[in-house]
Amino acid sequence: MRQYKVAPDIGCVDGKPVPPNRIVALSDDRALYDLAMGRITPVEAKAAEKRGKESAGNDGD
Repeated sequence: MRQYKVAPDIGCVDGKPVPPNRIVALSDDRALYDLAMGRITPVEAKAAEKRGKESAGNDGD
Protein backbone atom coordinates (compact mmCIF):
# COMPACT_ATOMS: atom_id res chain seq x y z
CA MET A 1 0.00 0.00 0.00
CA ARG A 2 1.16 3.48 -0.84
CA GLN A 3 -0.06 6.86 0.31
CA TYR A 4 -1.56 9.39 -2.09
CA LYS A 5 -2.60 13.02 -1.72
CA VAL A 6 -6.08 13.69 -3.11
CA ALA A 7 -6.71 16.74 -5.29
CA PRO A 8 -8.74 19.51 -3.57
CA ASP A 9 -11.90 19.16 -5.67
CA ILE A 10 -12.25 15.37 -5.32
CA GLY A 11 -14.72 13.90 -2.81
CA CYS A 12 -14.29 10.15 -3.42
CA VAL A 13 -11.36 7.91 -4.33
CA ASP A 14 -11.72 4.19 -5.02
CA GLY A 15 -15.43 4.49 -4.15
CA LYS A 16 -14.77 5.82 -0.65
CA PRO A 17 -15.05 9.33 0.82
CA VAL A 18 -11.81 11.30 1.09
CA PRO A 19 -10.66 11.75 4.72
CA PRO A 20 -10.14 15.27 6.13
CA ASN A 21 -6.33 15.03 5.81
CA ARG A 22 -6.79 14.24 2.06
CA ILE A 23 -4.33 11.30 2.27
CA VAL A 24 -5.45 7.83 1.17
CA ALA A 25 -3.64 4.49 1.21
CA LEU A 26 -4.17 2.38 -1.90
CA SER A 27 -2.57 -0.60 -3.57
CA ASP A 28 -0.97 0.05 -6.96
CA ASP A 29 -3.84 -1.56 -8.85
CA ARG A 30 -6.49 0.36 -6.87
CA ALA A 31 -4.68 3.67 -7.45
CA LEU A 32 -4.18 3.24 -11.19
CA TYR A 33 -7.50 4.74 -12.35
CA ASP A 34 -7.42 7.75 -10.00
CA LEU A 35 -3.76 8.40 -10.89
CA ALA A 36 -4.59 8.34 -14.60
CA MET A 37 -7.48 10.78 -14.02
CA GLY A 38 -5.22 13.15 -12.03
CA ARG A 39 -7.29 12.79 -8.86
CA ILE A 40 -4.39 11.63 -6.69
CA THR A 41 -0.62 12.09 -6.54
CA PRO A 42 1.89 9.90 -4.69
CA VAL A 43 3.11 11.12 -1.31
CA GLU A 44 6.89 11.08 -1.23
CA ALA A 45 7.80 9.27 2.00
CA LYS A 46 11.48 10.24 1.83
CA ALA A 47 10.64 13.94 1.44
CA ALA A 48 8.34 13.79 4.47
CA GLU A 49 11.01 12.01 6.54
CA LYS A 50 13.63 14.56 5.51
CA ARG A 51 11.38 17.49 6.47
CA GLY A 52 10.71 15.88 9.87
CA LYS A 53 14.43 15.37 10.55
CA GLU A 54 15.30 18.93 9.49
CA SER A 55 12.68 20.49 11.75
CA ALA A 56 13.64 18.20 14.67
CA GLY A 57 17.26 19.32 14.37
CA ASN A 58 16.37 23.00 14.13
CA ASP A 59 16.53 24.54 17.60
CA GLY A 60 15.92 28.08 16.39
CA ASP A 61 19.43 29.45 16.98
